[in-house]
Amino acid sequence: KHVVVADDGNVGIGTTGPTSLLTLGNFTGNDQYINVQSANNKKAGIQLFEVDNTYGFTIEHYGATPPGLNFIRHSASAAGVSAMFIDRASGNVGIGTTGPGGLLEVSQTSDSKYGIISRLDSASTTFGGGYPALVLRNLNTTANNMVDLIFQSNDSLGNLGTYGAIRNVITSHTNGSITGDLYLQTGTTAGMVNGLVIKSSGNVGIGTT
Repeated sequence: KHVVVADDGNVGIGTTGPTSLLTLGNFTGNDQYINVQSANNKKAGIQLFEVDNTYGFTIEHYGATPPGLNFIRHSASAAGVSAMFIDRASGNVGIGTTGPGGLLEVSQTSDSKYGIISRLDSASTTFGGGYPALVLRNLNTTANNMVDLIFQSNDSLGNLGTYGAIRNVITSHTNGSITGDLYLQTGTTAGMVNGLVIKSSGNVGIGTT
């Protein structure tokens, strides 16, 4: 039998013992998929709702611009808002945006919440121990390459600009003798300005490198 309707109303496809409203099963040892296809530039997905279509989630693939996989959150709204989006072409992930400009972009429209929170209740007091941390890695071993933490905003005309940065210049990748310099930079129309420099030697410069 391909389709079974049990006495309790549960429906089984590929199984004679459905344990929920709809149970799909194929135990031939092959990979199995649920295939939902749509016309060109149309949406295909699944919706999970509570009682009506205003509370729940939609998972959909959108073929039009921008094409990608969209996770929509519905809270008293049938239309909902995008909670997470994966761009089909670039693989970029957006949280709160369907146009991520990098590998991960977190966007929010309210100033009443934080963008990213890392929490771990830890008593560790050693460097590299188990505690909340933001880690930025550049695994290339070219001398004097960089790792940046950049602060950006829009100007009065809506143009995106860089207003500050913390830059780590990796001066030596040699095993056993790695070194790096730290730069605290401020942004100007002319470009970035070094405000505070901490060299790997321990020397500190203000207004000089």
